[in-house]
Amino acid sequence: CTRRLVDFHTGGGEFYAAFGVMGGFMQPQGHVQVLSNLLDRGMDPQAALDAPRFCIAPASGDLQDKRPDMLQADRGSIVVHFEEGFPRDAVDFVELAGYQGYFGARGIAGHARKMFGRGQCIVARPDGSSKKRTRDGHGCVLWAGSDGRGDGCAAGY
Repeated sequence: CTRRLVDFHTGGGEFYAAFGVMGGFMQPQGHVQVLSNLLDRGMDPQAALDAPRFCIAPASGDLQDKRPDMLQADRGSIVVHFEEGFPRDAVDFVELAGYQGYFGARGIAGHARKMFGRGQCIVARPDGSSKKRTRDGHGCVLWAGSDGRGDGCAAGY
């Protein structure tokens, strides 16, 4: 898996965030979900990383070899896995659309959550009183978050 941070800028070219979610085929899905949590849902970096995720995966391959109990679909089909914290209605919606959803008793929990990747995130927020300056001279505050699915931490200096 490539461990690359996404450097995201606003439409005006100002730095907004650097973030990344590691996890093989989950990596691009995790990027989209974290970015959506930040921009669409207005979450801070820690909340954006902590929010439950879903994972769209093939029913065959490495993941099936490691966790065959999680992938019960026929070969070639798609399974949508839901982490603990998603409402059961989300699985019902996916299944109505013709896909197989995997939810377990309450969603995927514990160590099995590793399939949803692990991420880090730093976001710049405008703040006129800050000594930290953007390219155009405006002040900003840096917020950080570290995914609880892993063993990292967010620390300033």
